[in-house]
Amino acid sequence: MFNKDMDKDKQKNTPMQISSAIENSINEDIDKLLSEQRLDLKKDLDTQFDSYEVYEKIMESINQREKLKRKNRIVNSYRWALGSIALFILLGVGYTLWSGKTLQEPVYQELYAEKGDKLIVVLPDGSKVWLNSDSKLSYSSNFNEKSRNVILDGEAYFEVAKNKKRPFKVQTDKIAINVLGTSFNVSAYSSDDFIKTTLDEGSIVVEDLLDKNKQFTMVPKQTTYYEKANQEYSIVDNQYSSEMSSWRFNRFAFRNATLKEVLKTLNRKFDVEFIVEDPQLEKYTYTFTSKLKNLEDILYIMKSITPIKIDKRGNVLSVSRLQ
Repeated sequence: MFNKDMDKDKQKNTPMQISSAIENSINEDIDKLLSEQRLDLKKDLDTQFDSYEVYEKIMESINQREKLKRKNRIVNSYRWALGSIALFILLGVGYTLWSGKTLQEPVYQELYAEKGDKLIVVLPDGSKVWLNSDSKLSYSSNFNEKSRNVILDGEAYFEVAKNKKRPFKVQTDKIAINVLGTSFNVSAYSSDDFIKTTLDEGSIVVEDLLDKNKQFTMVPKQTTYYEKANQEYSIVDNQYSSEMSSWRFNRFAFRNATLKEVLKTLNRKFDVEFIVEDPQLEKYTYTFTSKLKNLEDILYIMKSITPIKIDKRGNVLSVSRLQ
């Protein structure tokens, strides 16, 4: 708590000043993140705010900054993701300013990219995460204190900032991926049969959450497939490894993908429902890449590869065999 001897006027104005300072700092830190500048989080989080003298120095420094113009309230999803992270960090600082205490239990921050959308997230340590459609990323309020753990349900591409003292771990429902500093793609939708991890740069270790003895070290241009039903792993050299994260650039890339897999991807991208009239059709496979964003164009390519017919009724598409 602040010094009890501070005068009543300062006590009265303190909440208003802190609120204004946090608001201005949020806007400034959003701009830093958008321009790919790192925030000095360690200084903010490690400082003890248990004396009014320290508080006065902080407020004096903040008030000397040039007052920023109000930002447009209507923001895109990219700016929203960064803003919510900055807000989350600074609210933690504000809580320490008021109470002089730290949270006893970590609070989890959750980010979700809805169907048809994508998000770019900058984590407190400077690591970047691209979230694909219908994907969720969670991390705790003590992220980057001793370790850097995130939980993923869906697909994401990671560019991890190097920090040997604080290991980075991505946890899915079945496996964990241990990282120091590298770039890789993970597809781990809970509804999918496989978890696919593709490494672009650096080195990662894939670990089975049920059997700690199962650990696999990956090198660039490799993909690890984990089959959930049989709990089996396979690591393959992948000459098309760069295509695994092509979704970041609004490009579809399918290589021997079954009809079922393709339709799941289109469902997440365009938020439409598919009904397959004949289960045998799900065995059809597709190999094609496309930069097309129009669903009709994608369906046209599929119909040119396999003998299928697709009828649209509102938001539901029926897939049947072409007679």
